[in-house]
Amino acid sequence: MDHIKNNEDKSTFVTLINHSFSGSGDEKVAKAIDSTGGFNLVIAAAKAWLEHGIELKVVEAKV
Repeated sequence: MDHIKNNEDKSTFVTLINHSFSGSGDEKVAKAIDSTGGFNLVIAAAKAWLEHGIELKVVEAKV
């Protein structure tokens, strides 16, 4: 995680940066697009757990 900011309204803003992909321009784009799905699932699961106490187990489901 690159940045976590706690706001006055008790919300949280998280910034994730995944960089340094190798390969040609097209390969870098493909790797970047492929990597976003995992981030989205884990962040959504973390949000559900932190805000509602629900354990989605998305990582276990993907393994």
